[in-house]
Amino acid sequence: EQNKTFQSKISVTIGQGVTNPYKEGTLAYDIISDYGGTSSITSLSAEWVEDDSVYNTPPIGYPTELLTADNSFYWGTDYTLNSESGRYSLSGNIVQASANECLATEGLCGKYTFFRADNSSTSDANFVSIVSNFDNFSENVKTVYSKNDFSKGISSSDSGLYKAQDDLGTSYYFRGNVENNYVKFGEYNDGVPAKTYYAPEGFEDVEIYQYSSYEECMEPVELGASWDECKLVTTPAKNNSPIYWRIVRINGDGTIRMVSEDIIETMSYNDSDNRYQLVDETGATVDSKIKIKLDSWYPEMFEKKYDKFIADGIFCNEDKQKTGANLNPNLKCQNSLHKYTVSKAKGNGLLTFPIGLLSIDETIFAGSARVAPNVSHISDYYLSKAENIYFWTFSPSGSKNVFRIYNEYYSTPISSTAGVRPVINLKADVKFTGDGSFETPYEIVIE
Repeated sequence: EQNKTFQSKISVTIGQGVTNPYKEGTLAYDIISDYGGTSSITSLSAEWVEDDSVYNTPPIGYPTELLTADNSFYWGTDYTLNSESGRYSLSGNIVQASANECLATEGLCGKYTFFRADNSSTSDANFVSIVSNFDNFSENVKTVYSKNDFSKGISSSDSGLYKAQDDLGTSYYFRGNVENNYVKFGEYNDGVPAKTYYAPEGFEDVEIYQYSSYEECMEPVELGASWDECKLVTTPAKNNSPIYWRIVRINGDGTIRMVSEDIIETMSYNDSDNRYQLVDETGATVDSKIKIKLDSWYPEMFEKKYDKFIADGIFCNEDKQKTGANLNPNLKCQNSLHKYTVSKAKGNGLLTFPIGLLSIDETIFAGSARVAPNVSHISDYYLSKAENIYFWTFSPSGSKNVFRIYNEYYSTPISSTAGVRPVINLKADVKFTGDGSFETPYEIVIE
């Protein structure tokens, strides 16, 4: 297949008014064209709204033994939904009472509740329950949940290419169970050269019995070795295995972000801090365990032959303090201090090599979610296929916790173990062959 070459970033019209912001021949152009151009690529909304479905049950997973007429809960005459966080709050006249007390005194209680009686009883819930009758109230409960385009789950029909804004412009990201974002680039250092040696018959594959000459191989026979004869053995060379990747998104500058299809190691994130890198009280820079791993892996795989094709991309290490079901994904890094880069032109300049991990936001855009109850969610979106084990993200999730992924996302202590999936960015002007399929992945032309 003919190589495809980058020239400049312009807006190109394809056929009947279909536009593409990249020059023909770039990988970004090829991907966007496969989806019919920019006019056919839609955006998803992170704004939280009320679910259209009302479930005729108490909150899913709520302990039924607590739903007794004597237990005290907070009740409100109204409620509000925060469109940015997806969290409900009780409003209007708020009281704390049992269902029996509400039944005994007409008008005492509103009908809205979270079935809570602690400090968070009146706010910060991803559902609101509505009691239509306090007599036998546990049988007269309906529950409404919040949702947005990322919490509702995805199906096979939702898989494809979508767009969102990042720090560099419009990003086009893959979501769902896509099968056209494979890339072959780089190689593991697992190859061996051809080898010639002498070995006793029957011991050809035993390394301690491999000798440089026939005479050296026969010497142990005089000392009582069990073999009678040695022979010349030649083993063929074994090439390094290729590294396969999945394209996560086209960055706003046309570079291509991709994540390793393989887990390169399973390890803890760090010992004492959830930052990828920090400055201690003495002013010294301290790397996390996972950064040390990536910094040792990168030169082994790329520096000599492939480094010139890799761009200096932004890796966002922002702390996502909200856990649970309601995270609003955003491809923009809000704090410039958390934009990890090699150069200071686009970020903090603290990276040794242009390699990192996916952010929790990128995994949510791809398909991970803390799915609301009774919502079906595709479990085999493309990121979930790497050896079916947890893998770390780049995003802290609170004190000494970082998000890790296993279909859904989880806030996890940094001392726990999970897989490491490196992330790099290809330059916008790489030449390539292939169509992105598993059988014929995009392959970067090495010249």
